[in-house]
Amino acid sequence: MEKADRLEVFERATPQVRGVLTEQETIKCLTIRQFAPTVPEHLPWLEHVWSVAWDIPAGLFHEQRTVPFPAFNLVADSQQSAALYGCTSGCFAYSLKQQGHVIGIRFKPAFQSVFFDNVASDLTDTSVNARNAFSRDAVAILE
Repeated sequence: MEKADRLEVFERATPQVRGVLTEQETIKCLTIRQFAPTVPEHLPWLEHVWSVAWDIPAGLFHEQRTVPFPAFNLVADSQQSAALYGCTSGCFAYSLKQQGHVIGIRFKPAFQSVFFDNVASDLTDTSVNARNAFSRDAVAILE
C-alpha cells in the first residue's frame, strides 16, 4: 500500500450527530462538523473525522453528556493530550466552558485488528496516549 501524503476529506453538509445529550440553549454554543475520507487507502479504516468547537458565555459552563458510538476514536483536544479511546460502555461527561475544541478520527472496526496490538476490549472505557497507541506494524504501514 502506498502512503498517502495527507488525510484528504470532504465536509458533510449535515453531520450525522447521534448520542449527544444536550439542551437547546447549549446546542447554540456548539459547532459540530464531520469530514468523510476521500483517499481510497483510508476508506477501509476511517469512518470520518469529526470536530466540536464551543463558545460558552463568560461565567457559565455546561456538562456535556454523550452516548458514544462503539468505535475507536483518536482524539485531540484543547485541554488534554491526544489519545486513542476505546469503546465506552455508557455515557461520558465533558465539561465545556469558555472557548475550546476537540477533533477526532472515528475508525471503522477493521482498524483495530491492523493498527492496535491488543484486543479491542483492552481499551473499553479507557484510553491510551496517542504516542503509545499504535503497533509497530501500523507505523510501518503509515510510513
